[in-house]
Amino acid sequence: MTLYVFTIEEKLDEVERLIRVDPRNDVLKAVAADLRARLDGVPSAALTSLEWKVVGAARARTAVGYPHNHLIGVAEELLGKWPLVKQALEKFGAEVEA
Repeated sequence: MTLYVFTIEEKLDEVERLIRVDPRNDVLKAVAADLRARLDGVPSAALTSLEWKVVGAARARTAVGYPHNHLIGVAEELLGKWPLVKQALEKFGAEVEA
């Protein structure tokens, strides 16, 4: 058995090259998003940006509820960071089960 060891950046480069060959391959796009989510600094940047949106929405809450534009901002930020959020939740779930 041969052990192949590649950095996340090397894996991402190859997946992005394959996407250029077949730009309609949604599976490769999902793999690329997962790899990007693992890059150094991305988790803390995602946490910071999501936290800013959530705190902004919480502070803008009135007796009527949350302003629509703030909720849209939270949703857009979460959707943009979904691969990273999903990885974090999966890791958290595995730790809770252990």
